[in-house]
Amino acid sequence: MDNNLRKRASQSFEKYLSNFLTKGETVGLPDSRLTKEEWAQLNKSLIEIGVQLVPYMQNGSMYYWFTKASRPMDKISVFANGREKLENKLIEIIQQNHPNLSTVTILNILRSESPTDEDMIYRMLRYKQDGEYTDVSQKEFEEAFDYALASCSKQWPQGRHINMHEMQNWTWCRSCGGNTETPVIDSGNPNGFHISLNVRVTKDLIKVLDDFLIKDGGRYIRSYKFPKTNFYDEILSRHDPVTIYTNARNPNLEKQIATAIQPFVRSNDGLVGDMLGKGISISPETSNANGGNSVGTAVSKDIASIIKEYGGNAF
Repeated sequence: MDNNLRKRASQSFEKYLSNFLTKGETVGLPDSRLTKEEWAQLNKSLIEIGVQLVPYMQNGSMYYWFTKASRPMDKISVFANGREKLENKLIEIIQQNHPNLSTVTILNILRSESPTDEDMIYRMLRYKQDGEYTDVSQKEFEEAFDYALASCSKQWPQGRHINMHEMQNWTWCRSCGGNTETPVIDSGNPNGFHISLNVRVTKDLIKVLDDFLIKDGGRYIRSYKFPKTNFYDEILSRHDPVTIYTNARNPNLEKQIATAIQPFVRSNDGLVGDMLGKGISISPETSNANGGNSVGTAVSKDIASIIKEYGGNAF
């Protein structure tokens, strides 16, 4: 029966098992190959030789991967129950430190291939882990972009203009004087801040952001960005599809922005740093070598340290 289960789990099961035992190489087997009960039965026989199959989520699908059995167990249900208790404890500890992280996000981190990898954790923090946001249609998003583009040719007070440029996956908008046809790229400010918004991106939101750009005149607000039109999937999956970049802290301006964007707020999910209100947070702009925000990187490091401290060898 065990040999049949091994073949159904993968035609290359014996090769994968041998590579793990001799070289430490691991591989993920799709959850759909067997029933939950069959995975448990297969796992029970593997534990006898010091191996166990641990479930993890990747790109929305569940896989089982080879790892060393942390301790001998007579019943696979003991392993399953022990892991569930550990996961629940880790979720509780992490959410005490980071209340804006959903249970699903944390669980997917714990069940990922490398649950203590800080870069992986940071990427998972940025994106929704339980489906997609469905509150903005592609047509509405395209209308938002068209409105932002039209703002570039609009006559604004005090000789100001809004310039737009696209870089990587983002559309950047900035208030400046002079020629509207000359893109002005925001080169960053190591002493600046960025304000993350978990919002619906519509033309009405763009209007609010443009008004702040013009009224501020570049004193505090340098620019804002949202995904390019051919990256609609970022609107559906990313917690913070809009970022505002500032030169310094300005509590009065931050309060005004937090109030003005409330009609467009989705939730607090995925936001890190200091909360300015529902759906909006602020943190230092300094980035790490991999492009991650310093506060986001600190959060991912904290989660990794919690897993290592409390999870031990279980992950």
